[in-house]
Amino acid sequence: MPLMAIKRLDFGPMALAEQQARQGIPHRGSAHHQGESAQPFRHDNAKASFVWAPLLVMALVLIAMLGPKGFPFEPVPGSEFRAALSTSYFFAAITLIGLMTGYRVRALNDGIAVYLKGMSNMMSVAIILVLAWTLSGIGKELGTAAYIAEQAQAGFPYWLVPATAFLLAAIISFATGSSWGTFAIMIPLVIPTAVAIDAPLFVSIGAVLSGGLFGDHCSPISETTILASTGADCDQFEHVRTQLPCALLNGGIALASFVLAGITAHPGIVILALLVQLTTVILLARQHQRRQPAAAQAQVL
Repeated sequence: MPLMAIKRLDFGPMALAEQQARQGIPHRGSAHHQGESAQPFRHDNAKASFVWAPLLVMALVLIAMLGPKGFPFEPVPGSEFRAALSTSYFFAAITLIGLMTGYRVRALNDGIAVYLKGMSNMMSVAIILVLAWTLSGIGKELGTAAYIAEQAQAGFPYWLVPATAFLLAAIISFATGSSWGTFAIMIPLVIPTAVAIDAPLFVSIGAVLSGGLFGDHCSPISETTILASTGADCDQFEHVRTQLPCALLNGGIALASFVLAGITAHPGIVILALLVQLTTVILLARQHQRRQPAAAQAQVL
């Protein structure tokens, strides 16, 4: 990732999206593409306290609400944690609105209007998340993921267990949008299987973790995908489409590496996988860069 960010070694749909962004061409689904203003708000009276003061208030409210319950040294119920987060966000927003009103950057009514508009924009995110969690819950209640895993764990040679675990974890997490749910399903199945047929245990566990993260990253119903695309003002499926080739490249290298690791379990396979990854990314990026002048010349002609 640092190499791609510093050297701009993009390829596939992501390279095209980066090029359009540098040229100021709005992508599909963005506010600017839909005719809304995407320019940042500027004002001569803006202060640095507009940034750190709301964050400080948010932190203090979180500490005041969760500290008496033992956080972070004691577990806190999820409902109480979410309530504390919502309360701290609210007080941080009130602080920012008050500061902007006091410094005459925005009128009070304008600040409240912006706050309410932001809340309305988050409603679509909440709806998508609820639908995604509903779909995931239905799949878990039906037992589809566990059935697939149980049927697939039999009849494989020991050296294929890590690669199979990677593939199954990727499929389940992609279908459910949950990496942690995939871990809970696959780990109790993979560990006994690896022990029973003398497959490399730690490699098999790593394959489950790797496959679960890979599928969750690619899944269009994952909350990480939904929130990342919304926060970047990007259409959800455009986000999936542009990141998918990069993810599939790494997934393919990981799958081949788990096949080798299932045979030898040698730690040097990690170094080999990294070298293959870097070499492939550089070659694909250079191939895309060579195509650009030819494409521009064709457009001129």
